Amino acid sequence: MNQNIEGNSDSFWMTKSILDKSKTPFYRHNPVGRIDYVNQAACKSIGYNEEELLGLYPWDIDPDFKPEHWPDVWEKLKKNEIVHINTRHRRKDGSFINVEVTGHYINSGSSEFSFTFVQDVTERKVNEELIRQKESYLRALINNFPFLVWLKDKNSRFLTVNQAYADSYGYQDPDQITGKTDFDLSPLDLAKHYRKDDLAVMESGKKQIIEEHHQGAEGRHWIETYKAPVIGIDGDILGTVGFSKDITERKVKEAELTITAAIFNSHVGMVVTDKENVILKVNEAFTHITGYTPDLAIGEPMSLLSSNIHQASFYQEMWKNIQAQGGWQGEIWNRRSNGEIYPQWLTVTAIKDASGEVSNYVGTMMDITDRKVIEDRMKHLAHYDFLTGLPNRALLMDRLQTGIAHAKRTKSMFSLMYMDLDKFKEVNDTLGHDRGDLLLREVAQRLLKCVKREIDTIARIGGDEFIILLPKIQQVEDIEAIATSILSSMRDPFNLEGNEINISASIGIAIYPNHGEDAKRLIKSGDTALYAAKNNGKNCYKFL
Repeated sequence: MNQNIEGNSDSFWMTKSILDKSKTPFYRHNPVGRIDYVNQAACKSIGYNEEELLGLYPWDIDPDFKPEHWPDVWEKLKKNEIVHINTRHRRKDGSFINVEVTGHYINSGSSEFSFTFVQDVTERKVNEELIRQKESYLRALINNFPFLVWLKDKNSRFLTVNQAYADSYGYQDPDQITGKTDFDLSPLDLAKHYRKDDLAVMESGKKQIIEEHHQGAEGRHWIETYKAPVIGIDGDILGTVGFSKDITERKVKEAELTITAAIFNSHVGMVVTDKENVILKVNEAFTHITGYTPDLAIGEPMSLLSSNIHQASFYQEMWKNIQAQGGWQGEIWNRRSNGEIYPQWLTVTAIKDASGEVSNYVGTMMDITDRKVIEDRMKHLAHYDFLTGLPNRALLMDRLQTGIAHAKRTKSMFSLMYMDLDKFKEVNDTLGHDRGDLLLREVAQRLLKCVKREIDTIARIGGDEFIILLPKIQQVEDIEAIATSILSSMRDPFNLEGNEINISASIGIAIYPNHGEDAKRLIKSGDTALYAAKNNGKNCYKFL
């Protein structure tokens, strides 16, 4: 870098010094593409020395860049266009790295050349692919739910919906709804109603189950909606999540129910009582749901089904609504004849005689065990890592705050371990992400064997990073024993589908309140201690 650069000598040497010390690979090419200057970062990035690189051409190190590409690139550079190329560079050992190349053009008067900065984006590509896979898994999951599923931000804009939701409005692609609001999809009355419910859920921070109308490609019908707030790690409300199922059929049947109606033989469980709530008649569906045959049920009070889970105030409120409004509907836990407790959707309607006095009560019931399974599954997705089954960051933060509060109240010792794997990237790079995922699951199982108390928490917070919470620790030696056990466990060989690998782990340890009096500071302290363990040669633990 001498005869082709003119100008002040001091400026020249200063520029050269900067480039030589830069950590970013730098190349200079003459008009035909030949490399006539590189810095040490360029040499290091692909394993050549300076003499080996000088005189080479882009296509000598880039398998995707052909000699015939250079004239077009050079013309763009001469027009002072900045050229960006995402490609690969072949290292001297034959391996490849993903890079982002940025080229510029300079005409110094007596000479012209291009200079190129190269950024290694291999890790970024790996992370992007991992994120893409996770998004694909989640998309496949919600698209297989037999419900309308959606996620909204604080302004009720749709962030994502499943295929069933898109189909209900006549859209072929769920992404076509992203960014829209209910006001773009539904009649004004329904849109206002949906927005009002969103606000109520976010303001209260509590879930709601709502019966409401839905009007889409197939007209207006009844749906039952489960809606809950989405709460961030810091406790802020981020939006709402919900799912709905079509209950039009149930609503129609409920509206038509009378004591003598032919639909008494419906698949919906039905029971008729006198005004004292003594059972007079049941249908076959009632027997199927509860296990009680007519011989066992008739003549018994409705309390026969009671699970003893609800408090007296629950039933008092239910009968208050029946007396004031003529009916009640909601979720209730009842007991089958075999003693099994199950969730039920119950509707109670008061039947009045000609004088306006209540003569009977009609109850319709549906076993909603399957719906509760779906609710539990969604709750699990919100709080547990889909790959390892361990608590995720959200659940970790909740337990961490609870643990800190207990330690503060009882003045007991509370410890946090921040662990990651020392050679995880090598496993991903050499064996692929599938075996990398398998390794993470195996690591999780070994951690569960090392940390055995029910009050302890092992969480995966991302990649190969894990945090272990240890409340009610009696002495520092107990922490060291657990850390030693974990490190020993990680050193044992892993067998990944016939591939035996050896890794190790590093652990950073923080103790409340010495290393932080809140969750954020305690995690930061653990991370700092982990960094110290890494610097100490890895395969060890360090206290802050």
